[in-house]
Amino acid sequence: MLRRARAVFALERPRIICKLPRLAARLMFDSLTQPAMAGVRGPSGVSRQAVFEAGDYAVDITVDQAPGSSRTMLVGQVMSRVAPVAPITAAPVLLTAGETIVARTVCDRYGEFLLEYDPQPQLQLQVVVDAGRRRLELSLDQTGAVSRRSADERRKPVRRSGKKH
Repeated sequence: MLRRARAVFALERPRIICKLPRLAARLMFDSLTQPAMAGVRGPSGVSRQAVFEAGDYAVDITVDQAPGSSRTMLVGQVMSRVAPVAPITAAPVLLTAGETIVARTVCDRYGEFLLEYDPQPQLQLQVVVDAGRRRLELSLDQTGAVSRRSADERRKPVRRSGKKH
């Protein structure tokens, strides 16, 4: 109970969370990179699943359109890769777009969380771990789906070829 109370308190002070040391997550699996099943025409209406890893943690997410809505639903679970049977409970979870908090919640007793939001550019999923000492950072693209580039890669300029088409 005390852990959950601390997590809720942390959600009321999101700037503190964003100042914690960051573990940038790497994309390990993305369902959109898999071949489509026979009869499936395209990604519209299809949920997207992805797995990220950062340090000793893994984050499994599913991004889908909320039923009967234009809003996006993100369901996830945070797990320790070192101690997978010990769930990450009451961890604050923030979805940000730049300095704006788009959505926030707390992991349940299984390390699971649910966020619903309007799609927008430059989304970052932040999960507080290590008893509030660090945060995982997952980069999501403009539609709330997974970005293929890590936060560090996005800070680097993109090289363009000098050839004109």
